[in-house]
Amino acid sequence: MIDQMIQARVGPEKEGLMQSYREVLDHLTRTHPNLSPQLRKAAAYMLENPGDVATLSMRKVAAAAQVPPPTLPRLAQALGFETYDAFREIYQRQLQERTVAYSEQADRLQRRQDGDGLGSLLSAFRQASLANIEHLFATIDSDLVGEVVDTLLAARTVYVAGMQASFPYANYFQYVGYMARPNWVLVRNRNGVLADGVVDLGPEDALVAIALQPCARDTIRLAQMGQERGATVIGITDSRTTPLAARSDLVITVPCRSPQFFESYVSTTALLETIVGFVVAKSGQDALESIDRVELCRRRLGEYWDNDGSTGEASP
Repeated sequence: MIDQMIQARVGPEKEGLMQSYREVLDHLTRTHPNLSPQLRKAAAYMLENPGDVATLSMRKVAAAAQVPPPTLPRLAQALGFETYDAFREIYQRQLQERTVAYSEQADRLQRRQDGDGLGSLLSAFRQASLANIEHLFATIDSDLVGEVVDTLLAARTVYVAGMQASFPYANYFQYVGYMARPNWVLVRNRNGVLADGVVDLGPEDALVAIALQPCARDTIRLAQMGQERGATVIGITDSRTTPLAARSDLVITVPCRSPQFFESYVSTTALLETIVGFVVAKSGQDALESIDRVELCRRRLGEYWDNDGSTGEASP
């Protein structure tokens, strides 16, 4: 029954449209939470392991996902494909377009310098950080980044949200972006109240939400509110199976492996810097003038420490 409901939602008008890898991922991300338990299990594995879908047989993928083999054709048909092979072909085409193979990325991640103690640990952090950044830029969809940038440029207001561990990165993203685009607003919890910052959130706005697993509840609530109000929700997360991905219109996933107990934000920071850089590059003269105004105001208020030891405050 659930499979039939999903198939009905796909509809004949969409059967001919899902020809790109990104369209398949987006649709699978949105439908994943509403699937039956077996289909949801298969969908989660496909979202997390696209390389396996492209290279392994249907039976091996089913075994790895711990579902019966017939589950995969059922999932493909529920998504609007006539056969599993037609669905799998989308993954295969995408894999062929990648310049860096998954095996090469895994090899880089596993290569560590010989050594003991702190030297070995430092090497492990170095390799994990480099592997995360390499994986991000090797697999990121440039068209998706372009759409994100265009969305931010067209928005009436850009709301930026990230709670708990993600808050410093949301704060940085809004802080730098605001210098060029004064319509960027940081959503924060003030005196236990979150709603005040998003009272005017609407269809003309964009919401950038950042959340790595385990996702902060407030960030998910904000993303859901953004969709309900018609805003474009841009989700930055570490998996297409997170609750944030399911509530986002545009999803960018970032690798976050780390030798320590907490996830790494190295690739998240790199992504945010890249997006801001593209936004500034496409903003023209207005962005340069805005940055100049902000810088001048900060210097007049003496907010920088000059090399001569003075506060940098302008003379009256």
